[in-house]
Amino acid sequence: MAHELKTERLILSQLTRKDCADFQRLITNDDVTRYCFDPLSAAEVESSFESRIKDWDTKQSHWLALAVYLKETNEFLGVTGFRNTSNQKQVEVGFMFLPKFHGRGFATESLKAVLDYALFLGYETVVANVTEPNVESTKVLEKCAFRQSGSDAEGVVIGTVAYTKVSYLFRKCTIT
Repeated sequence: MAHELKTERLILSQLTRKDCADFQRLITNDDVTRYCFDPLSAAEVESSFESRIKDWDTKQSHWLALAVYLKETNEFLGVTGFRNTSNQKQVEVGFMFLPKFHGRGFATESLKAVLDYALFLGYETVVANVTEPNVESTKVLEKCAFRQSGSDAEGVVIGTVAYTKVSYLFRKCTIT
């Protein structure tokens, strides 16, 4: 099953082989990943890509990775998506965008679409994790109704620096 979402300005479609060069350009960009993980080797980049182009359904634990394209020009902006957690009603979301597209609302717009899709698929809780210096990603989460749910002072080590990992939570509203 192909997964594709559309918003006012964006098309989000499941990552495929045609996205390989764009994905590599994204996750090897130090400005994109500096608060996420250490630089990856060529083998790690390839492995990361391969794991994200596998078929996905609600029983899978790997990422449903969606390439984000600008509708108007079909230009690649970044990736977003989610993966199942150990709780069957919960997913973890993530997003990364090329620096030239930061600050233009694309991450927020795409995350709202991903949240809607996760809820449509029956998930009730969505979590996200960011490192404390990643203020821009925190703002995106908060604009999408995520609330801080915890932190771990030495949660992520990148290079030789230990960053506080901040956890965020989004819950489906239920009307009784």
